[in-house]
Amino acid sequence: MASLKIGSLLYERYEILEQIGRGGFGAVYKARDTALDRVCAVKENLNDTDASSRQFHREASLLAGLNHSSLPRVTDHFRIERQGQYLVMDFIEGKSLQQMLAENDGPLDSEPLTKWMIQVTRALDYLHKRQPPIIHRDIKPANIIVTNAGRAVLVDFGISKVVEGGGQTTMGARAITPGFSPPEQYGVSSTDSRSDVYALGATMYACLTGKNPPESIQMMMGSTELPAPDAVNETISRPVSEVIQQSMALSMSNRYQSAADMQTALREAATEPMQNAELVENKPTYSPPPIEPNNARAATPIAPALPVVSEPISPASASKPVSKPTGQDSTLLENAKQLPPWAWIIVGLGSFIILCLGSLLVIGLLAPDEETASSESSQAGELAGGGNSELGPVEADGFIVDWRIGGDGHSFENDDSYSHQIYAMTVKPGSEEVYAITSSEIIIIDSTVGAIVDWADYKSFSSVKDMVFGPDGNLYVFESVTSENFIRSFSPEMRLISEYGTRGESSDFSITPGSPTSLVFGPDGLLWMLDYNRNDVMPDDRLVKLDPQTGAIVETIDLEFNFGGSDMLIQGNDGRVFVLLASRSEVVEVDVNFEVIQEITVPDTSFVDAITIAPDGTFYAGTSDDTVIIHFDEEGNLLNRFGPRHPESDEPYPMGVFRGIEKMIATENDLYIHDESGSFGYVVSIFR
Repeated sequence: MASLKIGSLLYERYEILEQIGRGGFGAVYKARDTALDRVCAVKENLNDTDASSRQFHREASLLAGLNHSSLPRVTDHFRIERQGQYLVMDFIEGKSLQQMLAENDGPLDSEPLTKWMIQVTRALDYLHKRQPPIIHRDIKPANIIVTNAGRAVLVDFGISKVVEGGGQTTMGARAITPGFSPPEQYGVSSTDSRSDVYALGATMYACLTGKNPPESIQMMMGSTELPAPDAVNETISRPVSEVIQQSMALSMSNRYQSAADMQTALREAATEPMQNAELVENKPTYSPPPIEPNNARAATPIAPALPVVSEPISPASASKPVSKPTGQDSTLLENAKQLPPWAWIIVGLGSFIILCLGSLLVIGLLAPDEETASSESSQAGELAGGGNSELGPVEADGFIVDWRIGGDGHSFENDDSYSHQIYAMTVKPGSEEVYAITSSEIIIIDSTVGAIVDWADYKSFSSVKDMVFGPDGNLYVFESVTSENFIRSFSPEMRLISEYGTRGESSDFSITPGSPTSLVFGPDGLLWMLDYNRNDVMPDDRLVKLDPQTGAIVETIDLEFNFGGSDMLIQGNDGRVFVLLASRSEVVEVDVNFEVIQEITVPDTSFVDAITIAPDGTFYAGTSDDTVIIHFDEEGNLLNRFGPRHPESDEPYPMGVFRGIEKMIATENDLYIHDESGSFGYVVSIFR
C-alpha cells in the first residue's frame, strides 16, 4: 500500500511531517497546514471505489459541522483521483488513557477519570443527537486523549455505517475490539447509541481495574462473567462500580438509554459520598489533576481519524428509566476476583502519588504575542475549591454547589497587586468552557473539573461590563470607563482580533454619552446594547445596534421608558431576545424592532438582579435581596425556589453563593452564576 512521503506536499497545501498511525485502508499523518501555518492531522482512505467515495463525502460533510470541545474539528476534506480520499482534522496533543495505563503500570485514579468520562459523555450526547446520529462504535482507552489542559477528547471514529436512501446501510470494514465492543456489534442485533454507552463503561472498567473486561460475546454465551469493578479494585467506590456495570449490561434495554443518562449517573456517583454530609467546615472538595500552562504543550501527539454516521436511533433508544443490572447481568456481581497483595501496594502508592500531584498548581508563562490580549507574561489562577479551598461540592436544597472560582484575597502567585476577583463571565456555546475576566486576565474555566485551564493577560480592572460569544465563534467584550465605551473581539484562543469604539478603530461610540450595558446578539445578527442614563440632549434611553465586524452603529431605537442599572438584555433560544425589568420583576420578550411580544411576571419576588433562559425554555431568576434563585416557566408558574438556607441544617449557603448576583447562564447541565458584592467576585457552578 502506497504511503505519503515525509516532506511531500499534499493537495498543494499540507506538508507531511510524519506517519502516526496505520489501518487497513490508509494511514494517519501529522502535517503542517502551510496556508494557516498550523499543525493538523490528515486521515487517509485509500479505498477509492465509487461507493466508498460517496460514503466518505457524505460523512466528511456531516463531520465538518461538528463543534464540540471534546471532539476534534474537521477543517478540510478532498479526493485525489486514483489516489485516495483525505480528511483534515485538529491535531490533538496529549496522552491517551491507554498510554496513561502503561505509564502507571496499574489502575488510574477514579476521581480524575470520572471527570474525564463526564466530558466524553457530553461529547457522545452531542454526537448521538445529530441528524443523522453519529455513533462512534470504537470507544476504548486508546481513543480517548487527555490534553495538557486536562480535557478529554474523543478521537478515532474509524468504523463506518451510514444510512442511505430507503433505510439501507452501507457497511465499512466491521471492526471488533475484544473487551470493548458490545454483543450487538458482533452481529447479534443492530447497534445504536447504547453501543457507545457499553464501550465507554468497558473503558472505565479497564482504566479503573487495570484489566481489560472479558469479551461481551463470551459473556453472552455464558462462558465467562464480568467481575465487579470494586471487587477487582477496592478503591473504586460502590456507586462508580454500579455505573460501570449498568453501562456494560449485555441486554441493551438494561443499560443507560443515552449518554446523557450515563452522565447524570456519573455525576451523582462522583458526589454521592458527600450528599448526606451536613454543611460543616470540613467540606469535601474536588482535586482536579495538575493543569499545564498553555505555553507548555510538549506531549505525545495523538491524531484523530474519521468519525462515522450510524442508522437513526430507534424509538427503543429514547430516554427510559434506568435500572440496576438484572438477570444474567446481576450474576456478574457475585464472582469477583481479587488482585494479589503486591498489586494493592502498587495501587496504593500510585493513588497516593496522584493525589499529591493533583493538589499542586502548575504555574506557567504565556508566550508573548502581539495579537494576544497582552504581550506581558501571564500566570495561572488557582483551582476550583482551590479558588477557595473551603468550598467543595456542597449539597443544598436539592442541588449541588459544584465549585466556585474567584473571590477577594486570592491573588495570583508573584503578583499581590490584584485579587482573583471576577468582573464578567460567559459560556462558550456547545462546550463546558466558562470564559471570565479578572482584573488582570481572561481565564477559561473547564466546568467539568472546576479548574482554570487557560488564560491570557488582560488589564481590565473593573471596566468590563459584559461579554458574549457571537455566531462567528468569537468572544466580544464590552468595556466602559466614564464616557469611553469600546468593544474588543477575541478568538476562542483569546487572541485579539479587533477593537472599536472611543479607543479603537471606530469612533461611533464617542456619540454615546450614556452607560451602555447588556451585550447580546439579536436575531438580525447585530450586537444589541441597552444605553441608559441619558442627558438633556438625548433624554430617552435607547437600543443601540452595532455591526460586530466594524463597530459601526447600524441603528438606534429610542425607548419609551428609562432603564436602570439592573435592567438587562437576555439572549434566549433560537435568536429570541428578552429584557429584564428588575424593579418591576418582569421579563419581556421583544422583536427585532424592540416591540413587545410577551410579558412574564417573575413569581415570588419583587426585585430581580439577573435572569437566564435554560435550553428547555424555562427561566432562572436571581434576587440578592432574598438570596434565592427562582425557577419558573413562560407562563410565570413557579417551578422551584432555591435558598436562602439549607432546609434541614438551616445553615446559610457558603460565602460567594447568592451574594450579589450579576449574571446567570443556564446550560443543559449546569447553572452558572456571576456572583459579586463589594470586593467579592465569583463564578459559581450549580449542578441541578
